[in-house]
Amino acid sequence: MPFPWLEMVGFSVTLVSVWLVIKERRSGWIWSILSAVTYFFVYLEANLYSDAEIQFLYMAVGVYGYINWNQRKREGAPVIKMVTNSFFLLYVLTVVAVAAIWGGIHSRVSDASLPYLDALLASTCIMAQWMMARKYFQCWYLWIFAGIGYIWMYAVKELTITTLLYIILFGFTLYGYWQWRITKKLIVLTKVT
Repeated sequence: MPFPWLEMVGFSVTLVSVWLVIKERRSGWIWSILSAVTYFFVYLEANLYSDAEIQFLYMAVGVYGYINWNQRKREGAPVIKMVTNSFFLLYVLTVVAVAAIWGGIHSRVSDASLPYLDALLASTCIMAQWMMARKYFQCWYLWIFAGIGYIWMYAVKELTITTLLYIILFGFTLYGYWQWRITKKLIVLTKVT
């Protein structure tokens, strides 16, 4: 890895971003955009093209999340929502379809490493990030799945710093799930009373 310092920058910025989003701080989306810019170059160098490409979407979702979280706060909209099981299943099937197409393209036209796994995890993260920007609670199920997959993939690719990052992020994911679950229960309780 020619730019280990860049991986360290991405590591640090990503931790700040995820922590702020878990805490429902709008500024987390700015940090998310910075993380995406940094990791675009890290993944490009590691021939993880789906992960590099997804960074452009993370930048766009970062802008969307920043705007959306402010708008929802002004409107007094529910902070955290649940999607129906049928919609969640539709989201998961969309992830699988996109991953099959994306992985197929990279396996045929590039020297991508682990093209189908990379595409599945990247597709999962796109959906999870979009769901998080919409404050859908089930985003955490997708983050848990992606976290497990990324820890394995980055360890195989010998991206040691990024593997460590994803181990920490997995802990953040479990914490975020727990935090949002508590918040969701509080919202339900305040609506009932």
